[in-house]
Amino acid sequence: MALTDLQKIGNGRITAQFDGEALAFRSPTLSDLVDFEDQFGDVKDALGAKSKHGQIKPLRFLLYLALRHDRPDITEKQAGDFFAMSDLEDGGVAVQIIEALLPESAASPKVRATPAK
Repeated sequence: MALTDLQKIGNGRITAQFDGEALAFRSPTLSDLVDFEDQFGDVKDALGAKSKHGQIKPLRFLLYLALRHDRPDITEKQAGDFFAMSDLEDGGVAVQIIEALLPESAASPKVRATPAK
């Protein structure tokens, strides 16, 4: 089964229907992005075509991070089981969720550290 009826509900949250069940996805927190970087490195690089991890594992991990706030007991594998391969194609629901929850600025923040003196 594939996800359907993607709806933005505000505060960085999106819902989708899966087999009649509503799933809530939430924008990744700073801690979520650190967890992602610890496992895959830079978000933009990890999701790029030349990623050493491929594109599916990092994408599944981001979707897992987006789901775990409302479902703390969910595993990465369980999160991945909600998606069909067609959901991962350009314009697919998984891609739409990531694009809606992870704006371009979050994928490559312009953080400037102050040099230590």
